[in-house]
Amino acid sequence: MNLINNNPYRVLGLDITATEREIAKQINTLSTYAEMGKSKALDTDMPFLNKIIRSSFEIEEAKKQIEQSESKLQYSLFWFWKKNSVDELALEVLKEGNVQKAEELWDKAIFFNQEKVYVPNAFIGNLIQFSKSWVEADDEDHMLKKNEDEFVIERKKETSYSIPTVYSGLNYEDNWIIECDLQWKSGIDNNSYGIVFGKEKGNYFTFQLAANGYYRYDKFVDWSFNELIKWKESSFINKRSSNNLRIKKNNNEYSFYINNNLVDTFQSEQFFGQFFGFKVNSNQKISFRNFRFSKLIEDNTYGGGINVTSKNYSSIKNLSILYLCLSTSGKLDLEYFKKGISLARYFFVNENFEEYSKLIAGEKYIYNTEVLHFYINDILDSLRIYIDKSDGISSNVLITCFKNFPTEAQQFLINRFVTKQIQNVDNEIEKANSERKKSESTAIEIGKKLVANTKSDILYTKDVLGEDNFQYQIIADKLSQSIVQCGIDAFNSCKNPNGDIDYPKAILSEESYLNEYEYALQLAVTERAKERAKENLDSCKSYIKSKQNYYCWFCGNGKPGDETNFEITIYKITSRDFQGVKYQYVPIEIPRCSNCKSYHKYDFHFESVSGETFGLGFLGLLIGFAVDISRFILGNAYSIIGKNILRMTDSTKLPIKDTSHSSIEKYPLIKERFKLGWKFEKPKA
Repeated sequence: MNLINNNPYRVLGLDITATEREIAKQINTLSTYAEMGKSKALDTDMPFLNKIIRSSFEIEEAKKQIEQSESKLQYSLFWFWKKNSVDELALEVLKEGNVQKAEELWDKAIFFNQEKVYVPNAFIGNLIQFSKSWVEADDEDHMLKKNEDEFVIERKKETSYSIPTVYSGLNYEDNWIIECDLQWKSGIDNNSYGIVFGKEKGNYFTFQLAANGYYRYDKFVDWSFNELIKWKESSFINKRSSNNLRIKKNNNEYSFYINNNLVDTFQSEQFFGQFFGFKVNSNQKISFRNFRFSKLIEDNTYGGGINVTSKNYSSIKNLSILYLCLSTSGKLDLEYFKKGISLARYFFVNENFEEYSKLIAGEKYIYNTEVLHFYINDILDSLRIYIDKSDGISSNVLITCFKNFPTEAQQFLINRFVTKQIQNVDNEIEKANSERKKSESTAIEIGKKLVANTKSDILYTKDVLGEDNFQYQIIADKLSQSIVQCGIDAFNSCKNPNGDIDYPKAILSEESYLNEYEYALQLAVTERAKERAKENLDSCKSYIKSKQNYYCWFCGNGKPGDETNFEITIYKITSRDFQGVKYQYVPIEIPRCSNCKSYHKYDFHFESVSGETFGLGFLGLLIGFAVDISRFILGNAYSIIGKNILRMTDSTKLPIKDTSHSSIEKYPLIKERFKLGWKFEKPKA
């Protein structure tokens, strides 16, 4: 690290707590030696650090660097602090070059009272998607509906409740976290709804809230109610809106969280069973998403669980400096670097830091963020040759190392790494919004251009910050919504002056923008943005699916008309007895354009004509052939007979479907009817 090797305290051979008098005396002594062309050996000449030169110039520069109170504090961050006997001994062995021994001394002082730390490890990402056992229903009591990653419960009565559950396999004995995103849609806002866990028949636990701002925790035994935590009001609840509920089990205690805020604790109890789900009471409509299950595993990350005290505070600082120095003594040692930054976090985010600041800079010193910025700046400068290199450290990993630092530290890093990319994306969004308002008819091109112009910047921002970062979420959602809006505007431009939709034109618009709708859904991070993107993507797919109703089914391009549509009758037997057979019949009209009708004029298929009409059909075909052959002889190479000859010799090369039963039965409406027993043949007794 630059400011460790060339630290003014090291150059001058001073403790970071040296008084003004001690500083002046040392500078005077060193200056005298320098003038005589000599160099005085000092305790700070540690062999594992770069060799240092103490000329008159270096001494004067070091003096200037620690003249001001704040600069004293800033440079002290990168030098050792001799506070107690452990520090004295460790610094003594460092002077002798024994780095390993110094590391052991400080490590022992830091970790003697370390506690275990647990981190969540995903067990089931979303039980709603994962399980195929969710019951769906729509009756007079309730509506239960699963829609991919969402489960919706709508109670239709003001009495009783709905309680759908499925098996998850989570064991009580483990330490775990269960959480879910819930959205109150409508209903009575003082009724409860929430998570059900550990259920077996009529026995279960439930953590619930009410849309008016209250929560509770209950147990049911043989359907009998046992209130464990009575209704409590919480300011953390978003009333009549979306909320995240979380239950954390650690050893013998449940912790209950609402929107990441701890609201209560209770002694844990053995599960009745391994079924988990939801409960909605009385006349409410609730949406459930992201039903996540995680097991808590012991965190072996370096530094986890340290108890910082006034006794080990200096050891934490000193070992951090040692690791940072060792991390850049040649090729980057990523493990040393991570350890050094991990320990530095405990140094900065501790109440002892204020006392330390006043010790170095004076009692009147008031902390400001420039101190932390100074520290991070030198870290970045020292790592410049390693950042985003194959044998170095990625921007994302670097920022992640500082994730537990104060908020201003992370913001500073973001400004250094991705501000330009975020601004570029934001500018492109504003440009696209402005352009589409001026011309809805070109909104498709504007949306595609927006995707192309922002893809690299938004991917880089995601890689660097991660999807959980708040600033990434804001810009990603904003971009997703702008892309979706371009598609909406393009669709709206497909309306005629009367406000009616030109469906063929609208379907073409939706077809050409399908990939952009899908990309917008991938970009969206928050539930609200995902819902909007998914709603429009589903609408897009629905219009594309309905294309058969607005285009010729036979060629897929032409516009059908009442006089050109193809009609065929299908039949279904309803009963058969000694008196005969009874059946239903219905004519099915298949959209067809005039070109395909002309094409089908001489399209002869034995399976689509009856025995009685075969002779007439064949005669008609011969007459048609005779007429068309005469046209061919006259030089019309694209005559109808020419097309039919091509069709009969190699029909796979032409896109037009024929009117045979084997083709017609693939028409979606007929295909669905055939599944129910309908047929082309008229039933006979």
